[in-house]
Amino acid sequence: MKRIETADQKMHSDATTQRRVKWLGIFLLLIMVISSVGYAFISSPDSEEEIDTLSEEGVQEINGRWVAVWNGQELVFSSSPESVKEVPVSMNLTIEEYYQQTAYYAQNPGLHAELVQSLGLYSALQPACLGACIEDFPEKNCTDLVISWNRTGDNQVSQENKCIFIQGDLRAVDAFLYRLFDLL
Repeated sequence: MKRIETADQKMHSDATTQRRVKWLGIFLLLIMVISSVGYAFISSPDSEEEIDTLSEEGVQEINGRWVAVWNGQELVFSSSPESVKEVPVSMNLTIEEYYQQTAYYAQNPGLHAELVQSLGLYSALQPACLGACIEDFPEKNCTDLVISWNRTGDNQVSQENKCIFIQGDLRAVDAFLYRLFDLL
């Protein structure tokens, strides 16, 4: 059972509650600011010299990933340029066609994860179906920028109109990205 309070006690209780909420809000805001600043220091390169080294030397291995600086942005790949050189890539699309456009990927979470680290810096990425769809994704055809990945034994990349068809493992996806950014 709740105690009966006078109007004066109720007003004092409300003021205390407001003060607590205000201090809690300030505390949470402070945590957000500190964590953002901390993330900025942790995720940025140790120095400008590291960025210069990357851009001068092309693609570098950093913590098990392959990183290249292109147009001032760090592009991250899973495979080295040497491991994808033998993957046949038959396409004429360049990053200029994707720049500030929506690119669709055919419902593959692995493909999305690899694309977002490089192409996602320059193009909006959305899941879609190439042709008929049973899921709640837009149905696209090769008049749109669509990237489809089919995990097969043979690595190759081909193009039909604006569709990119990637066959093989993750090296084939990276071969497409390296070629798209003209890094091979």
